[in-house]
Amino acid sequence: ILRIDVNTPSNGKKYSVPADNPFVKSAGVLPEIWAYGIRNIWRMSFDRETGKLWAADVGQNLYEEINQIHKGGNYGWNQREACHPF
Repeated sequence: ILRIDVNTPSNGKKYSVPADNPFVKSAGVLPEIWAYGIRNIWRMSFDRETGKLWAADVGQNLYEEINQIHKGGNYGWNQREACHPF
């Protein structure tokens, strides 16, 4: 999952990267990345009451996933499918 600011151009790009993104200061990692290890999200939504981001992700074989997305989160693809080893 990428997180960018589309309202503020920067460094020759039509967007900027928020300074609080989790990998901004990590060498060899794109600073736009917010969370990773996701297979194929088919829907995302913010909870209106809590502001938390939820994502529905397809599974490989037996399980579909619904994940609460956290800053810098690793959702395990291809190490596990939902809570089960893959």
